[in-house]
Parts: sequence; C-alpha cells; structure tokens
Amino acid sequence: SPPKTNPPAVVRSSNLCQELGQLQYIFSDKTGTLTANEMVLRFLSLGGIDLVSSLPAAPTDTMANQEDEAVGGMPLFVPANDSPVKGGSHHADVPVSAGATALKNNSVPLENLLRLAAGRPGGVSNAPRDSFAGLSFSESPETLRARSAAELLAVCHTVLPQMLHGRLEYQGESPDEVALVEAAASVGYRLIRREGDEVVVAVGAAAASAPEAGQGGKCPAGCEELSVRVLAVNQFNSTRKRMSCLVKYPDGSHVLYCKGADTNMFPLLEPRSTAGPEAQLANDHLRAYAREGLRTLVLAKRALSSSQASEWLAKFKAASVARTDRDGQLSEAAASVEQNLVLVGLTAIEDKLQDGVPQTLEYLRRGGLKIWVLTGDKVETAVNIGFSSKLLTTEMTLLYVGASPDGDDTLVVTKETLREQLRELTAHYADQILAQLPHLLKSTTDGTLTDANREALADRLTEAPKPSLSGMSALFGRAHAVNRSLASLWSPFGAPRSGKAAEVEATTLALIVDGNALALVFEDEGLKEALLHLGRVCASVLACRVSPKQKAQVVELVRQGVKPEPLTLAIGDGANDVSMIQEADVGVGIVGVEGTQARRASDYSIAQFRFLARLLLVHGRYNYRRVCLTFVYSFYKNVTMVLTLCAFAPDSAFSASSLYDGWLMASFNVFFTFLPVIAHGLFERDISPPLLLAFPQLHAAGIRGEELNSSVVLLWLLTAIAHALVVYFMGGAMLGGLADDPLALDGHVRGTCINGLLVVTISLKLALHTSHWTFFNALFALGSALLWFGFISSYSMGGELGLAEFADVGTRALALPPFWLALLLVPTTALGLDFALAAAYALFAPTPQQILMEP
Repeated sequence: SPPKTNPPAVVRSSNLCQELGQLQYIFSDKTGTLTANEMVLRFLSLGGIDLVSSLPAAPTDTMANQEDEAVGGMPLFVPANDSPVKGGSHHADVPVSAGATALKNNSVPLENLLRLAAGRPGGVSNAPRDSFAGLSFSESPETLRARSAAELLAVCHTVLPQMLHGRLEYQGESPDEVALVEAAASVGYRLIRREGDEVVVAVGAAAASAPEAGQGGKCPAGCEELSVRVLAVNQFNSTRKRMSCLVKYPDGSHVLYCKGADTNMFPLLEPRSTAGPEAQLANDHLRAYAREGLRTLVLAKRALSSSQASEWLAKFKAASVARTDRDGQLSEAAASVEQNLVLVGLTAIEDKLQDGVPQTLEYLRRGGLKIWVLTGDKVETAVNIGFSSKLLTTEMTLLYVGASPDGDDTLVVTKETLREQLRELTAHYADQILAQLPHLLKSTTDGTLTDANREALADRLTEAPKPSLSGMSALFGRAHAVNRSLASLWSPFGAPRSGKAAEVEATTLALIVDGNALALVFEDEGLKEALLHLGRVCASVLACRVSPKQKAQVVELVRQGVKPEPLTLAIGDGANDVSMIQEADVGVGIVGVEGTQARRASDYSIAQFRFLARLLLVHGRYNYRRVCLTFVYSFYKNVTMVLTLCAFAPDSAFSASSLYDGWLMASFNVFFTFLPVIAHGLFERDISPPLLLAFPQLHAAGIRGEELNSSVVLLWLLTAIAHALVVYFMGGAMLGGLADDPLALDGHVRGTCINGLLVVTISLKLALHTSHWTFFNALFALGSALLWFGFISSYSMGGELGLAEFADVGTRALALPPFWLALLLVPTTALGLDFALAAAYALFAPTPQQILMEP
C-alpha cells in the first residue's frame, strides 16, 4: 500500500549520480523500507488462549504462505539430505509453519477480550455491574490476565489521542504503539484523553463499537471511565528493546507494565512465567507468529508496593536530572525495577509489504547487486518476510550462522562455536567461494581443489587474529596490497576474475546471521574475514536482531574488507537507519511515518522502495554511461588535437611554431567541441527504461567497469592517434596537392583548414556514439560546426581591430575547393575505421546492449 503522502524524489548529492550505475551492495532496513509500516494487531496470546483479530487483513500476496499451504508442526525448513554441515545449511524449500489458517482455526475472536476481562477496569472497586449487561464477573486467573493485557495495551505507551475529522485518532512515536492502542480500542478499552500524567480510558462495549467514542474527551454512555496516573516512563531504545511505565490506579495500587522483544523480556520474567504448560504454549505461539512474518512483543507486569514505588521513583527522578551520563543512569534505574516480571501475554503485529517490493528485489538481484537486509526482527519473522518479498527463493540454500533454522532461542553462541560453524560452512562451500574469489586459493601442485585445500582454506579464513605487523613487515604488506590494486587497474582485459567481475555471477546461496553472532564477529578479525567471504558469495544476506550500531558496522565491514572497495548503498526510513545511511557510499531515505531523519541524512530520498529499481537500473545506468563517455571523449579530443601539433613539429623543423592560431586553440574546448558533449551528457539514452527494467542484467556492466577501464582508455587513445594521423597527413596532402597557388597555403591558411577538419571529425565521432537524438543534440552538434565557420569568417575581418595576423585567412581557407573536398573525405576515412570495427563487433560478437538496441 502506498504511504499517506507521495512526495517526489529529491536529489541532494548530484555528484553521486554516476555511482548509482556502479553499485554492488545494497543494505536495507526492513520495517518501513520493505514494509509499509502500517501496523495491525493480528493475534494476542493470553495464557495459552489465542485471540485472533477481525480487523481488515493484509492482501494475501504480502503473506509468505497462502491458506492452502501445508500446516502443522513441521520444521521451518526441510534439511538437505546431502549436507554434511550439522545445523548450518538447509535447502530453502517452501516454509512450512503453523500458518494463518491453523492459527485462526485454533483461536477465538479478539473481541472476546472484553468478556474475558469481565468488562471491569482493574483497580476500580465500585464499578457498576449493570453497565456491562451480559458479562459475567469472576476473579479467575484468566480474567485477571485478560484485564491486565487490555489495560497494558491501553495505558503502557506514549500515544496522544486527537480529534481529526470528527473521529478520535492516535498519534505516536511508533506505528507499533498506535496499532496496539487501536486494537485495545476495538475491543472496548478506548483511550479518550491524556492530560499531563493522567490517562483516561473508556471501558465497555459502547467504546468498542463507536469509532467516534470519546469525542471531546468524554466517556461514551454505558461505559466505565478508567483514570490512572502514569508516574514514570522508561523509554524504548535500541539497546533495551523494551519500554515500561509505572502506573498508579485510583485505589492506590502501583503496577509496572512492560512490553518488548522476547529476547530481552524473557530473562526478566519470574521463574513461574518461564516454566510449565502455559510457558510452553506461549513459546509455541511465539514461533507460530514469527513464522507468519509477524512482529512479536512480550507483555509483562509487576505489582509494586507503595514503598517500593516511592523508592524507585526517587531513583528515577534523580537519574532524570543527572548532569552526567543521564542516559546510562536512566537505563540502570529502569533495569532495577524491570525484574521478576509476570508474563501477561504475547502480541503479533502484521506489517504489510509495500507495493512492488518482490519485483524490485528480484530486479536488483538479477542486476548483479548483493542485497543485505538488516532488521531487528526474530529469525523466523525475517526469513518469512524474506520469502514473501523474494529476497529468498526456494532455489536458494540457506546458511545459518549463529541462528537456528527452527527458531530455537536457547542456542548458545560463543566465539569458538561460531568459529567452528564458519569453518565447516567455508570448507563445505569452498568450491562456490573460490569460483568467485580465486585469489584466496594458494597454488597447488596439480592445480585442483582437494579436500585438504578446502580444510586449509577454512582454517586460514577462520583462524584467530594474529599480532599486527609493524616496521618493515607492515610496509611490505601494504606494498603488496598496492601492487595487487595496480595490477587489477591496469590489466589489459579489465578487472581480474578475483575482483568485481567474478562477484556479479549468480549464486544460489543465502546467509542468515543473528545479531548476537554479529556482536562476537566484530570482536574477532578471523571471524570477520570468514563471515565476509561467506557473505560475498551469497546472493542475499539477512541479518536478524541487529541494532542500529551493528547496521553501520556491517556496512563498514563490507567497505573495508572487500578489495577493491565496492560501491555500497544503504536505504532506510527511520532514525535508527541514519548511521547505516551515513556509512555507505550512497544513502537513500524513504519518506515514511517514522520522521524525516533518514531523509535528511540521505543523498537521495524516494517515496517507496519500488522506486529504487528505476533509480539504479535506469537513471544510474544512464548517468554512469554518460559520465564515462564524457570522460573518454574529452580525453580523446584533446589527445587528437595535441597529436596533430606533434605531427606538425617535423614539418616546422621543430621551430616551436604553432599549427593553429592561438584563438582557434583557445576556442577548441570552449566553443567548438563543448556543447555537443554537454548535450550528450544530458540526454543520451541507449536503451528505453522499460527494456532496462526488463533486462536488469545490464546493470552488471557498471559493476564490472566495462564502460571505463584501462582497455577502453587504450582503445580511445589508439583511435585518437589514428584520427590525428589521418586528419594531418591526408588533409595536408589534399590541400597541398590540389592548390593552384602554393602561396595561398601559407601557415595560417593551412593550419586553419586542418583545424576545421579536426573539429568536424571530432564532432562526427561523438555523433557516432549517440544513440538517442533529441532536438538539442542536433542543435548543438550543428551549431558547433556552424560556429567554427562563423568564427573564422568573423575573425578574418579582424584587421580593423588590430588582428592583422589572421586577416583574410578564414575567407581564403573557405574559398579553397580542396578544403571542401577534404571536409568530405577526411572525416569519412577517419571514422570509416571506427564504423567498420563497430560493425564487425556487432555482427560477430554483439553485446547484450547492442542486441537490445536493434530495431
């Protein structure tokens, strides 16, 4: 679904346009970037009771599984029968999970939450029972749990209610919070007013049925008003991954409500909440929700006595006014009270994919781009979204590092277990790694890859870090690296197989890595190198449970670890993506509902993720080709002019005389050959945008550097030499041999004629490389040629202005018949060689670009 606003694309760094066509790695956030950030509560688990929402569902094409897919207690993926790596590699068969259908079949409507809670606000001892006709009252554990869950959803947040267009709307810092508040309102716990630390909630069936309930901040008729004081709020951050608030009820009781990620919440629960049948059911529900691609939260609470609340509030207030390390003291204060929590329930929120995300990711992957998605979601949630967005496909083999394919959160990851896992994966997939990175293999006697070589490669890539080099050793190490870079640059056939060209090749591997494993990887150079090489040969990488700092570290790892350094792009929509955006070479911000921080920190901003395909595959390629041709053409035309001067030197007996007049030389780049290349750089389009999107593989040419490398520069240099020789010697021969009056061909006239031949040849050379003619291309090309003729005609009349040296030179040159014949034959001869060579290539070795350009 499109966002609420559709702002136009904005370019903030125009000097990066050509780099869009050379990008090799894309780092993307998930929430708000791949998804629409339009949250809807789908499931609520309370003590083994699964409540399903009847709110409008997401389109079926955004879900990873359709309702007719297999369901049940199957593992998340079917293991590969021939895989020797235990628990590390699985074939990416279609995910088999509990499924939305199975969840709904075993659930009761979410609207029963009001009935389960007996319709009575907690802490209100005098609630009139006749206000809730048809609802039975009890103080059973189920009732208390349901009441706590409803009140937690309605109270534990920072959402503000506002009246917009006659309806009560909610504005919050996070779409997740708004979704939970709206879900509580839909079942009869509607937030109607927030004034200072007072939060007022209308409780009753009338509050659930009327969207206009609470108009004017008043409680609807037939509902009970629950008014509580929020004494303190422990804000959510990327480290804590939870938020909590201390609430005081009208009867004087104090309750701490807390909600957050399961990995951060479960260690804080009391022992009774983590053991027993209900805890097992909660874990089952949590996995089922995650496998459906839903965002999960754990709800918990803790009852505090008045003395405990007062003591903690004093600590909280002291931390909130601290002058030094305020954030640290607030975190410590929050951690001191967020202990021994009682599990209340689990929530599962659906975040729908944006329109066109699967197609966009498929285009980018086919274009040779490596896509790394960095998200804070659980492994199962991220994997399921990966399949629904086509980041992962059933043809891929998934490599798990520091994570379990079945979502086992009890997996303990240490540096040694991680090193062993990476070693096994590296040894098993050594063929794929060395196919793209052959420089990692040391030469063997027979030139084959043996099991011993595989094990040696794995050991070498995962070995513990060695002491840093110093003195001459470090100097020789750096010299060796520079030598390799220079060899890569000046290779006559472009980049070597160990460089960018090899990495563009398609692969069927995908890497799944957990944030806890990443934290250990960044502490060990050996693990970093092994993970990097494994990630380089994967078409997609999915990093789960990562913090904003880890996102930036992943980008830095690729930029500094891959040689030659690749061009990277990071795209996100929120403040937690700013560090990643700033670390990458190119930053793209999506204008979403999480503020404008990402947009302001980016080089480009777009409205939706799907526009990234056109930005890179169309505009990026156009700009890359335009800049490359502008560079080599400018190099070519100046070399050609200078070489004609060199050819004239022997004829002038090396007297330092100039072949061209000074003003002709000064005007060569400023007037005569300037406008056509500007028009080419602005309007050149070799292939139409629909074809570029239909064949995204053309983007790989930019990654491989096919438009600008040493071989291309050498070819243009040879062309410049050939054209300079043809222009000077053929033009001079025609002018000297056909002139009746040798005195007419004095130095100025001869040089002016050759200069005209040079300008026309160079202008036609650019026309030969122009695929898309516009009015401005034709105008500037013709105008530049006419400008030369007009200039020399006007310049010839400069005798009255004291320009006696060029007086009548232009008119005498234009009056020579041999000059007009040479103007026809010399450019034709020079460019005929180019045309014949281009025709031979197009006929016998056509490129994909030439094939698509055929009518």
